[in-house]
Amino acid sequence: MKLRLFTLLCLCIAVQTTRAQQRWTWINGTTSVNVNGNYGALGIPSGTNSPGTRSGAATWTDAQGNFWIFGGRGNASSSTGLLNDMWRYNPSSNQWTWMGGSNDPNAEGTYGILGLPLFQQPGAREHSAAWVDGDGNFWMFGGSGYAQNDNNSGLLNDLWRYTPSTNTWTWVGGTFRLNEQGEYGDLGDPDRDNLPGGRNMATAWLDGNG
Repeated sequence: MKLRLFTLLCLCIAVQTTRAQQRWTWINGTTSVNVNGNYGALGIPSGTNSPGTRSGAATWTDAQGNFWIFGGRGNASSSTGLLNDMWRYNPSSNQWTWMGGSNDPNAEGTYGILGLPLFQQPGAREHSAAWVDGDGNFWMFGGSGYAQNDNNSGLLNDLWRYTPSTNTWTWVGGTFRLNEQGEYGDLGDPDRDNLPGGRNMATAWLDGNG
């Protein structure tokens, strides 16, 4: 009987300890909905900076433990739509920094020359696939949004790489057109002409080979 009571007491303590460890803490942001972003100065962290409310953003974590978000659908500085702004959040200082992109919604992409990171910028979009490679670069594929020289949004199949150390985007694959069909080639055979079609809400993985 004593053993049973002791076991029950230990179980109750363990449950209470687990509950205490599973509490949320409000760190930043507002309690309101549909709030416009406060961008501040580009590249300058501030306690008053804050991304607008949004859904469907791409997210990454860098090697220093900073959190990053790109785009989504939501509030820019004064209006709503698809976004292509890049933000960095520093947990140590509890401050946001607007790192790039537009503070207006529905911006088109700037593609330039494939593989040449010169004034390149992904267009506004939501629900892209995102991952971090072994060198700490951020990758983003597709989504639903704006390509280049097109007033309409659609499904994208462009592939982008972002280098945090230089704050630059590089267009590395895919097209700058909307709703492209996939080029499949032969099953299991890699080919430069193979290309996934435009899509959103895709799932991405990084294997052991990077």
